Amino acid sequence: MYDNNEIAIAIEEARRSATTLRPFTEQDPLLTLDDAYDVMQRASIARSISTGARPVGRKIGFTNTTIWDLYGVYAPIWGWMYDDSLELCSQGEGTVAADTLCQPRSEPEIVFRLSADVPSGASTEQIADSIEWVAFGFEVVQCHFPAWKVTAIDSVIDGSLHGASRVGAQVAPWGTMIEDLERFTLRLLRNGSVIDTGYGSNVLGSPLYAIAHLARTAAVPLHAGEIITTGTVTDAAWASAGETYTVQIDGLPLEPLTLRYV
Repeated sequence: MYDNNEIAIAIEEARRSATTLRPFTEQDPLLTLDDAYDVMQRASIARSISTGARPVGRKIGFTNTTIWDLYGVYAPIWGWMYDDSLELCSQGEGTVAADTLCQPRSEPEIVFRLSADVPSGASTEQIADSIEWVAFGFEVVQCHFPAWKVTAIDSVIDGSLHGASRVGAQVAPWGTMIEDLERFTLRLLRNGSVIDTGYGSNVLGSPLYAIAHLARTAAVPLHAGEIITTGTVTDAAWASAGETYTVQIDGLPLEPLTLRYV
């Protein structure tokens, strides 16, 4: 039986070595979601101490309600993103080293940077007024449990499955942004072929609603300057070295991004 600090050490070692572990909820059925977030914070501190990595924002996971049944997770979770895992790709292309991650998958997401704090209970309009920029990005998720066998608790322990984020060109908020984020269509392509289609409404109704959920439920408040990636618009796609991902976006003034696995 592990205590929370021992779990944090174990999951951080698995992250560094890109190896799998037996799910912690199988080893200790009494673990709670509060325990999981405590472990995540301890592992984040250990990561910062060992590598110097600094949290620069958050990823929200399991916001796409259409895939909840696939994973058996029925509410959003969140984890930290770091200055060594997030990259702003000014040239419209990003790369990820596949062998540094454990069972990576590609998630096409809408990304925001906050210009102001977002309090709990903020309205959609208040959140929209707190956005500095919007971009399309790929969240590369990873899982340190065999065959992606996850629970919400294990996922949070595993940094909410964050592996890397690559973010494309940033766009200032526009007049119809709230409505457009509810209605857009996105097609995910692997090596030039469409493999999935998703909609803005898949993400809790809108990526802005994902931020509202995070502001309402996270124990750590949302602050100006944070970069927030809001959850996959399609299902997460298995990824490996040599593959290239991009998207086609209808209904948003955002540039697509090319992601290459090397």
